[in-house]
Amino acid sequence: RIDRRSMPSLVGAVQRLTTRLRARVAPDASWQRFVEETGSELVARSVRVFLDGTSLGGDAEEVGKRASILGAKLNQLRAQRRLVSASFTYLTLAMHVVIGFLLIFIVEVVNGFDKLIASASIDTPDGTGAAIGSILTFNVANLTFLHNAMVPVLLILGVVNALAPKITDGGYALTLFYYLGLTTLLGGLAMVIAPVLAHLIFSATQVTTG
Repeated sequence: RIDRRSMPSLVGAVQRLTTRLRARVAPDASWQRFVEETGSELVARSVRVFLDGTSLGGDAEEVGKRASILGAKLNQLRAQRRLVSASFTYLTLAMHVVIGFLLIFIVEVVNGFDKLIASASIDTPDGTGAAIGSILTFNVANLTFLHNAMVPVLLILGVVNALAPKITDGGYALTLFYYLGLTTLLGGLAMVIAPVLAHLIFSATQVTTG
């Protein structure tokens, strides 16, 4: 009998398995259907141990106990790994959004500072402003390259930072797209918020100096 409080997600599958076995459906087909309904690799391994043990002449009760011990041990190891991977995942996502934000913010600040120096040198009536502006202004080609390189850099960081928690967490391979979606979303938010914040800073600076 299954404990509804400890394993509520298996109650329905176990009841259907019991119904099939009592209806004298082929045991192998019944257990295979049970594994497919749960969709759990842990259940599949435990059932495989149970079926192999009983088919080789082992006592069903003793083999069942050993299979349950195996399942409990694997579940405990998974819980320990999940605890470590969760902390690593949160740290990776936080670092991803901070690094992406800082990269875009620094480029926007440098670009805004260059425009501010250029406008100041034009407004100066004598030649000192132009001379100072030529010294302090940055290379326009480099700024354009940095600005255009932000999207590829964020995409590369998104892929790398999605692979790291996926490898740490394990599980299904398709969960990579879940982490990739998170990193892409955080990178997109950084691309939206960082330029707005830099623009607000320089707008406040121009209002103060004006």
